[in-house]
Amino acid sequence: FTGKPVDGYLVNRIVGTRALCAALGRAQERAESDGFGLL
Repeated sequence: FTGKPVDGYLVNRIVGTRALCAALGRAQERAESDGFGLL
């Protein structure tokens, strides 16, 4: 915890690596096959 608001916390985007993006894509596909989704 920082004890204060963090700039950009409410922004609708993330910063990550290509590996993270690929992993999220795989997770989304797996969730969809089980009837779920990612927000």
